[in-house]
Amino acid sequence: MLRNDLYTILWSTYLDEEICSNIYDDCNNQCSDDYDCPFRNGCEIAYDYVNDYINDNLSEKFKENEYQYFVVGDSCNWYGGFPNLKPNMNGFSDLYNSIKDIVNKLSENVGMCEFRIYKGKYNSLWIELSHHDGSELYQVCRLNKQGQEYYDKGYNFDFRNKCVKGVFKDFKYYQY
Repeated sequence: MLRNDLYTILWSTYLDEEICSNIYDDCNNQCSDDYDCPFRNGCEIAYDYVNDYINDNLSEKFKENEYQYFVVGDSCNWYGGFPNLKPNMNGFSDLYNSIKDIVNKLSENVGMCEFRIYKGKYNSLWIELSHHDGSELYQVCRLNKQGQEYYDKGYNFDFRNKCVKGVFKDFKYYQY
């Protein structure tokens, strides 16, 4: 988990963080682990409902807009990361139309994994992924106007030189 004094968690698939308190009105979100949570211990969780809620919540908080996004980041896995996502801060991914598309791509070949989306300094947006092979951290960026023109014309150029890194304001994010 990223440092709370530098990053603000915006969205999470971890049941003991944001999801539990959004689904259950009487959750005080003080669970220290799965066994302390009254909604997980002795209760059967409706995983289909929770997964639908998570997907709806992501789509609502990070709605699609007119921009295209890519990620730069680090994959701390033994196999070096995912196809189309380079395993170091000098690489960049393909372009995606939404944050949901990026999350879906990241989880495509992993199986069970957990996500957190953070707001960092200067309105930066970060996606953290954790699973049995390790963890990954990606910064979400979008092409600036000139970069988008170059991309549309099919030019070969370095995305990192034509990007906007403070993309949090692209979304009409709100707190519940």
